[in-house]
Amino acid sequence: MIFQKWMHETLKAAQYDEIGEDLWGMYKRTHSYKVAIENLFQNENSRWWDNDTTEVIEDRATIMQQAFETAMEQLEIQWGPDYQTWNWGDAHPLKHNHAMGEVIDFLNVGPFPVSGGNEVLNNMGYTYTEDPTQIIRFGPSTRRVVDFSDVRNNSWSILPTGQSGNYFSPYYDDQASMYANGEFRKMIMNHQIIKESTTILSLTPAK
Repeated sequence: MIFQKWMHETLKAAQYDEIGEDLWGMYKRTHSYKVAIENLFQNENSRWWDNDTTEVIEDRATIMQQAFETAMEQLEIQWGPDYQTWNWGDAHPLKHNHAMGEVIDFLNVGPFPVSGGNEVLNNMGYTYTEDPTQIIRFGPSTRRVVDFSDVRNNSWSILPTGQSGNYFSPYYDDQASMYANGEFRKMIMNHQIIKESTTILSLTPAK
């Protein structure tokens, strides 16, 4: 949580004065905002580091220190004085919203506290705001681990919610907690195993 907040405050301290209020919110929703972290931080001489609203010329170290202090102050206000109780998952919830979820809340799945973020392999993406929680806007629609030496017997996958779109089905959200926890379930693709584990429903016409 500290790292994510620090990165946001650093970009804001470095770029907000040049971009301005109107474009700042739009900029945060672009891919450029995400890649700016690596590109900017590696360039100690970037003109972004200087704050145009002050008379002194700020450098990278100054801006990053100021941003860290700001981040810690805001997190303390939002999450309390004990930083050891701060948890990124609490500030980064995953909720699967149904198309009619705003009217019928029980159709939604979650929220779940999750790890991940914009810049990591577990791409639980969000647009950073000044709010305590950062709502996840996108993520992987499925995760799969495939053993190409034994595809049929040793492949694993997970879905964000479940196989069924029917709320009354037990498979509507049975994978949701596993997905949030980074777990997988084995994919059954061996034809013989499928035959042995499948219940056959036979429909016989009435006489």
